[in-house]
Amino acid sequence: MFEMLPPWRRGDSTLRILWRPSATITSVTGVHQNGKTNDDVIGFDSHYEILNYFPQGLDKFFGNLKSIVIYYGRIKEIHQSDLKPFPNLVNLYLENNEIEYLEPGLFEFNPHLQGVSFLDNKVTKIDPTVFDSLPQLQNIWLNQNPCINLESTGSLEGAQTVIAEAKKLCSGQKDMEDSEKCSNDWRVTCEEQKALENLKCQLNFDYKIESLANRLVEKMEKICELENNLNITSPDSAAITSVTGKHNDERTNDDVVGFDSRHKCMNHFPQGLDKYFKMLLSIVIYYGGIKEIHQSDLKPFPYLVNLYLENNEIEYLEAGLFDFNPHLQGVSFLDNKITNMDGSVFDNLYTLKNIWLDNNMCINLNSTGTLEEAKKVIDQAKTLCSGIPMLGVDVISDEEDLIDSNEE
Repeated sequence: MFEMLPPWRRGDSTLRILWRPSATITSVTGVHQNGKTNDDVIGFDSHYEILNYFPQGLDKFFGNLKSIVIYYGRIKEIHQSDLKPFPNLVNLYLENNEIEYLEPGLFEFNPHLQGVSFLDNKVTKIDPTVFDSLPQLQNIWLNQNPCINLESTGSLEGAQTVIAEAKKLCSGQKDMEDSEKCSNDWRVTCEEQKALENLKCQLNFDYKIESLANRLVEKMEKICELENNLNITSPDSAAITSVTGKHNDERTNDDVVGFDSRHKCMNHFPQGLDKYFKMLLSIVIYYGGIKEIHQSDLKPFPYLVNLYLENNEIEYLEAGLFDFNPHLQGVSFLDNKITNMDGSVFDNLYTLKNIWLDNNMCINLNSTGTLEEAKKVIDQAKTLCSGIPMLGVDVISDEEDLIDSNEE
């Protein structure tokens, strides 16, 4: 946890906000002027503060926000769940960040939005329905993005023109280079294999799911065979929407204990995996382009023993990441982009023997085989990857100041 210093001032509020590096707001202290309270705060403004994520917990302190402005925050994703707590939102300006995709239903709970800006992000795909729930949208900035460079201000008609162009230009068709790098379908096979081994030696460029005849970790028995494939289809959000196919030997999805993905561009940790495979002991994702990993991603897998997310783009390991995975014995974030990890992230993994943190920005270490050696790597990670930036925000509780802020 670290403190924003010094607090910015505007209008009649001067507050200090405590953050965790995951951009989770943990407390707000300070004194409002003129008898105001947090309920009077209608504007949140952050400039040049490295967040990486949309601030979590903001609504617990400021539930009546009408304007959220985050410039140069390196935010990589924005989701409906981030915006749902703010039904009164009128303006959302997330400029000069690293957002690549606008998902369907993003603004479903923000029907009063009149101004939206994703200027100077990395947007390559926009769901064609994303703006359909915004009947009052008059100001829209989508310029300086890879798939679009347009804006319109002051009219519903002009905004609709930009939206229509976005539907044409940002449909998200992969270019030839991406098609060559990533497998075009998601499929799984089952073969005689030790599901709990480190699977680095297998050059498999698709999904593979393995089932053990006996789920006991110590007992490696013959694994079931699948007839042909199981097919997994997924949209760009990496949400698994269906699994089809047939198990042999009277196996079912409940027998599946290993999930393996190689060179499949997902960008996100697969959502919905637990709906089909509840008993996973091993999850392996190499070269998936995954940018974030959260406790909510791993919570559905309480029996997990091995988690290998190698050659991805993960930058931060958040507090409590493994709170619901106490049986983990092997964890690998080899060759990611980690610059920061919470000091307590590995504290509840009492059986962790194998850990790979090499080829990252803040650390280049690994250890295999013993609890003691793994702990040495973890201790080094606490020293090397504590990176605590200084954060500052501006909160506004005056309508006039809010208008001035949006005009700046």
